[in-house]
Amino acid sequence: MAYTNLLPFDLRPGAPLMNTDLFPVISSIAAMFVVCVASGCAPLSQKRAQFMGLPIEERRVVFILDGDLQGTRSYELLQAHLSQTIQSLDADQSFNVMLVGETLWTAHPQLTLATNDIKHAFARQMTRPQITISIGDRLPFDEAFTKSFSLKPDAIYFLADPWGFYPQLADTVAKLQTEPKIKVHTLAFLEYRTLTPFHEKFMDEFAQQMKSLAESTGGNFKCATQKDFGVEGK
Repeated sequence: MAYTNLLPFDLRPGAPLMNTDLFPVISSIAAMFVVCVASGCAPLSQKRAQFMGLPIEERRVVFILDGDLQGTRSYELLQAHLSQTIQSLDADQSFNVMLVGETLWTAHPQLTLATNDIKHAFARQMTRPQITISIGDRLPFDEAFTKSFSLKPDAIYFLADPWGFYPQLADTVAKLQTEPKIKVHTLAFLEYRTLTPFHEKFMDEFAQQMKSLAESTGGNFKCATQKDFGVEGK
C-alpha cells in the first residue's frame, strides 16, 4: 500500500525533515497570502456602505438632502435608502444628515459615531422630520454647507433636484474650503425630465453645475433617479 504523507514534515526513518511532496502546495498558499496582503483585500463578508451607487470610503461624512422631494414617492424611497445606507456604516465611521427646506433640519448637533444604538435611533428619527417648502423659495443650502464644513467631515454627499438649486452655491463652497479639501460628492436628481425643450436645457444646465461643484472639490458626480434608491419607483 502506497504511503501518502499529508503533513508538512516527514518522520519516516531516513526521510528528509520537510515533506518535499507538499512544497508546491505550500508555495501556492504562501503566494496567495502575499498577494492578498499586498492588495489590502478585506474579508469577503465585509460590505462597503454606499449612497445611491457612490461608495462611502470616508470615515467622517455629512449627507445634505434637498427637501424639495418631500411629499413625493421619491422622498419615501430616499428615506428608506438613506436608512439602509446608515445601517451599512462601520461603527468607527461618523455621520450627520441635513434636510434642507425653508429651515434646516439636522439629525444631530455634531458628527455622531454609527453605533448600533445610533443607527436604530436614526431609522426611527428619519420617519419624522417635517420641513416646509414653498414654490419659488431659495432653499438655505448656504446654511447647510456652512454647518457641514464647521463639522470638519472628510466628505459631503449632496443630493438635490433642479428646482431649489442655484449656481452661486459653488462660490459659497469655494469660500468654505479648507486644506486638505473636503470632498463634495454631488447627485443631480433628474426624475422630472420632460420632453419640453426648455426643461431639457434646464436639467442639463443643472447637471453640469452639480458636476462642476463636485470636480472643484475632488468629489464624484452622478445623475440619479428613483432606480438608484434600490427600488423601482412607481
